[in-house]
Amino acid sequence: MRKFANLIRFCFLILCFAAATVQAQNANPIKVSYQKNINYFPLVQMHKAASLYIDTANAEVVNIAAAALQNDVKLVSGVNPLLIKNNTSLSAYPIIIGTIGQSTLIDQLIKNRKIQAEKVKGKWETFSIAVVN
Repeated sequence: MRKFANLIRFCFLILCFAAATVQAQNANPIKVSYQKNINYFPLVQMHKAASLYIDTANAEVVNIAAAALQNDVKLVSGVNPLLIKNNTSLSAYPIIIGTIGQSTLIDQLIKNRKIQAEKVKGKWETFSIAVVN
């Protein structure tokens, strides 16, 4: 019986690994460029980082994720992005971090059909990257 339980656990781990591999292959690759291009999003440009926007109504985990991204950008580029909680003072290229139903700005972008929420709505630990004009 114990061998059977171990076999089931092993098969489950293999299945999880295979699913993660397939999901990673389907994801759009993230590219880094040091050249300016109209199709690229400038995370850091001319020693200025894109600001990070989070709604005050979001769960604490969103604040933690935003702070982690802020720290990562600082460690990689030497530039510390601003963490903003007021959407009236957004930079030209803000990174909007939040949860559907808990972020007024994200909900407004969905309502105006600027971003598509179908792929992430109702799912846990899921994200979407979209450039909004």
